[in-house]
Amino acid sequence: CGFVQREALLILDKYNRSPLHYAVLTGQSKLAVRFLDFPEGFRTVLMQDIFGKTPVHYALEQREFALAILLTKNPTTRKAITIQDKAGISPRQMLYEPHRFFNPPLTATELTQELKHHFELTPAEDEEIEELEMPIPKKHPLFHIQFNPQG
Repeated sequence: CGFVQREALLILDKYNRSPLHYAVLTGQSKLAVRFLDFPEGFRTVLMQDIFGKTPVHYALEQREFALAILLTKNPTTRKAITIQDKAGISPRQMLYEPHRFFNPPLTATELTQELKHHFELTPAEDEEIEELEMPIPKKHPLFHIQFNPQG
């Protein structure tokens, strides 16, 4: 991220998507991981676009399961597994009802026990997530500009 100011990670486009959303959507998982080196990058993990989807939703849709796990490993971003999109679907639900959300269906190699286990919450985590009130702005007050990843 030396080529971009860290605050640029908070820029949202007309779809309310951050650079992290686009890195995930375009299969640039190495870039997405690099964004997580900065607090600004971590803040965008919980941001929802106009469809209510977080980068974690998109990571699962793209079958980038290792990235989905990485995005939700940090205690402050763990809540992302329970955030519902506008259709009422959370990343956790996507993995527990994969027949509804993945076409072609997930294989046993893709849907590992480790992956399903990671998206489970212990009762303590569940309680912790409810108490966690991390202020994530829908739009950064200084940096709301149009962002077009196509150029």
